[in-house]
Amino acid sequence: MRDRTEENLQGFFDRYQQLAKEMEALENPPLQAMEDYLEKEKTIRLHITDQYLKAAKTRNITAELPRHELKA
Repeated sequence: MRDRTEENLQGFFDRYQQLAKEMEALENPPLQAMEDYLEKEKTIRLHITDQYLKAAKTRNITAELPRHELKA
């Protein structure tokens, strides 16, 4: 009986540790995934900026980007 209880407790703690690791991975995504996300966001911002400037040029408008767009 005692061995069975110890096995159940050990199984419970093993599962608890596994879940804790999974939760930590969800809270702290891998660095590569974060870098990929930031690179994708930068590409999208550059594309939008490029489209904005092209539209302004074809309409013969002097385009000024908002200051926060220039930092990206």
